[in-house]
Amino acid sequence: MLVAAGVGFVAGLAAPLTLTLPGGLASAPSVVGGGRDVGLVELLETVIRTEGEMLTFNDAVAELLGDAQDEETAFAGIAAAAASASDELTELRPVVVEQRGHPAVDDVRTAYLPHLDAWIDYLSALAERPELLFADEEQQPFLLDINATAADFSDALEALLASDPVAEVAQLAERILDDGFRGMGADAQV
Repeated sequence: MLVAAGVGFVAGLAAPLTLTLPGGLASAPSVVGGGRDVGLVELLETVIRTEGEMLTFNDAVAELLGDAQDEETAFAGIAAAAASASDELTELRPVVVEQRGHPAVDDVRTAYLPHLDAWIDYLSALAERPELLFADEEQQPFLLDINATAADFSDALEALLASDPVAEVAQLAERILDDGFRGMGADAQV
């Protein structure tokens, strides 16, 4: 997921999670053929879960900033939301790491892990120093890392799509790209 850095917090991403799994894949990944495709579906489903945590964090921050009565309350809420999201992403990271096998799975996993780690680093920093959210200069290295790794992951998904994967894999990859990695406009820092 790209981060738009224009407003001090992760603006432009505070949208509800709209990723859905086509064709009942969440309950029956065996509908795709072969180990490569099952591995890709499982990996992309995990990516959807991690991206959902990032969006949940952004939603929580947007709500906190709208509802906070004072700076102390806002900072405490940001720190708590960041710590929670960091913990969730840290718990999901081994699931991404465990996805191995076919080169396509390895390529996507290898491209996604730095992006996931960039988010974990950013959220961990916000959990310790929530005021970082409003310190553009100090926040910038985190946002640049998130966006650079998002670009690399996006390239890996585009390469996967160019390999003509089965329809279910293509739908998941397209949805991930459309919901978090495409269309961020000129304000995106890649």
